[in-house]
Amino acid sequence: MTQQEFAAAVTYARSRLAPAGCTVDAFQEALGSGLQSVRSRGAIAAAVLAQLRTSLTGQLPSSPVTASVTPRDDLAAKLAEMPDGSTLVLSKGVFRLPDTLVLLRSVTIRGAGDNVTVLTSAAQDAVVLALTGGRVSLSGIAIRRTSNAGAVLTAAPQAQIAMNGVHISGARTDNQGAGGVGVLLTAAGNDVPSHTVTFSAVHSSFTDNAAAGILAGGGQRLKVTSSSFAHNIQCGVCFLGASAGSLSDDSFLDNAYGLVIAAPTKPTVRRNQFVGGAVGVQVTGAAKPVIRDNTFKGVSRASMLFTGDAAGTVDGNDCSGDPNGIAVARTAYPYVGTNKCRVTLGK
Repeated sequence: MTQQEFAAAVTYARSRLAPAGCTVDAFQEALGSGLQSVRSRGAIAAAVLAQLRTSLTGQLPSSPVTASVTPRDDLAAKLAEMPDGSTLVLSKGVFRLPDTLVLLRSVTIRGAGDNVTVLTSAAQDAVVLALTGGRVSLSGIAIRRTSNAGAVLTAAPQAQIAMNGVHISGARTDNQGAGGVGVLLTAAGNDVPSHTVTFSAVHSSFTDNAAAGILAGGGQRLKVTSSSFAHNIQCGVCFLGASAGSLSDDSFLDNAYGLVIAAPTKPTVRRNQFVGGAVGVQVTGAAKPVIRDNTFKGVSRASMLFTGDAAGTVDGNDCSGDPNGIAVARTAYPYVGTNKCRVTLGK
């Protein structure tokens, strides 16, 4: 039975209370008792069931609420009691999650700082899973994977994620190399990026993830400012599919590839600093980014690498700390303006 069918059945049952000689109180008690006996399997099913219990038994507030929790509290149970627009305030301490924390409503989760409020888990697939079609705001927290393969935070295509002062770390790959993404923004199933920013981050950090700090699928639009990406094994940020957006005033330290821009995408990359790693920015496929006013230093292969039929604009960048500069394949055709960079053409 679907949620809609179940709700319709409850509405019908309530309409039959008076003719049957039953009271609302007796009905609510029986409904609550019956729902308590329903069992779920998996984190998503458990979150849906908890939400149904609060909604159908009249326990869900009609307007947004603010609630405070400590590491001793059950975050999943508390979230089930909070309507859209509510705020969950986390105290200092380490919140050890036994399973994936599933977000089904638009909420704000606010900690006391990413160095003192920490969510940790070894849950399969993701530590936090945002399945809402609305906005989820996260601030002042660290979210870490402690073991097992999987992502740290995974967002459904319709979700809008906003981060301020959040630290994401510890994503791991499995034996086949799958997983390992700090923030996985799943593809929206189309070739057109959203006009709305679907993911934003400011003063946040993405470190020590086995694949990418952020991976954006098709249809996603990012805005990342004044944030850092360090020691991610494959890339700090990967734009895949028809994703778009901007990265500005960010720092990239010792990622294998600081930024990978693939497929038909046109992000803006401005005033960032790339230090260490193999490649600062790799552009491939039919990507056409605007890369302006960035600084590159100590990159082992190339500050910027253009392959395939990649294009775009490269102007105002400083690669003086990198002798390899900009490497362009014969098939690629970026516009290269005035840069303090050596330019090398492929054979």
